[in-house]
Amino acid sequence: MPRRAASKCHLVFTAVLITSPVSQLVNAQSGETKPATVDEMAAAGAASAVLINGVDASGKPIPTASGFLLGWRLLVTSYAAIKDAAQITAKVGAHEAEAATVAAVSRDRIVALLRLGGDRGKTLGRPYRHPLSVSDTVYSISSADADRSAVLSAKITTTPTWPAPRFLAVSPAFGQGHNGSAVLSQWGELIGMAGPADDGSISRVYSIAKIASLLVEMGLAPSSAVATEDVPATETAGSAKGTDAGGILVGVPPEKSGAGPMDKARVIKPGSAIIGMAVRRAEPVYPPAASSAGLAGSVLVEVIIDEHGYVITASAVSGDPLLKGSAVAAARGWLFKRTELDAAPVKVLGTLTFNFTLAPK
Repeated sequence: MPRRAASKCHLVFTAVLITSPVSQLVNAQSGETKPATVDEMAAAGAASAVLINGVDASGKPIPTASGFLLGWRLLVTSYAAIKDAAQITAKVGAHEAEAATVAAVSRDRIVALLRLGGDRGKTLGRPYRHPLSVSDTVYSISSADADRSAVLSAKITTTPTWPAPRFLAVSPAFGQGHNGSAVLSQWGELIGMAGPADDGSISRVYSIAKIASLLVEMGLAPSSAVATEDVPATETAGSAKGTDAGGILVGVPPEKSGAGPMDKARVIKPGSAIIGMAVRRAEPVYPPAASSAGLAGSVLVEVIIDEHGYVITASAVSGDPLLKGSAVAAARGWLFKRTELDAAPVKVLGTLTFNFTLAPK
């Protein structure tokens, strides 16, 4: 018999997350539905919209943002909303605000997944299946209070591709407080996440396919859930089947990084050094296929940290393929103090080692 994952609560989290909410979001079902009213959306949002706050490394509050529950203890928000946060809190409906931990960041740094300490609320939106058209009205759902959520409407201004547009442009822009919020179609179906355009306005809806792509990388959804998502050649995460929390160890960079983006870093630091530079850490999820198979081990992830302390490239250089995706997605969520050389900020090359362990029988 395979051994159980190290944390019982995480094992429960994995089972619930995979069996219901996620599969409903990424696998469209057939059947008739009727348009949802704004009141229905507002009532549903009260149990699933999340209010996100936090502080940066200096203790300064970050702008208030939104998120939405994706499954058991896991929520979606915009990476732009939390990119500078050293500490993050999340509040769901009438529940008290609690600390939230970064679990994963998408390859393009659009979507972030956060983990809560306990079960809160419920998922939002029906399965996404109705095609969208220019001038269709969509609705952003953000947290307002315990009984009702704030609903803003906008119209699609770009021609959607089907079934997986990278993003939709909408007008008018949603407010900054809706950054990371769930966006529903007129049918009450979850179509994506509100996020910033190039000018910083919250005037894009990033497709549910983008969220599904991150879930596929982590092993929380089948690859068939994503119609099209570009995978940069510099980030090969393996075929992860993955969720639960892994531990973090220190590592050292390999002797040679090879040609490519990793060579652009001007400073190379051992894993112990970049651990000490961390402003925010992200905890990987333990891939359920790995935990159910009794698989444990370490994944060495090579990262480039830019001049501002953000991880801009992450690539697994060793480890089991079932564990790599979760580790790489978590590595992108780390934030570091910036490094200076001759009084100028520089990029840093280093490694993080994520240790996945199983509890004894």
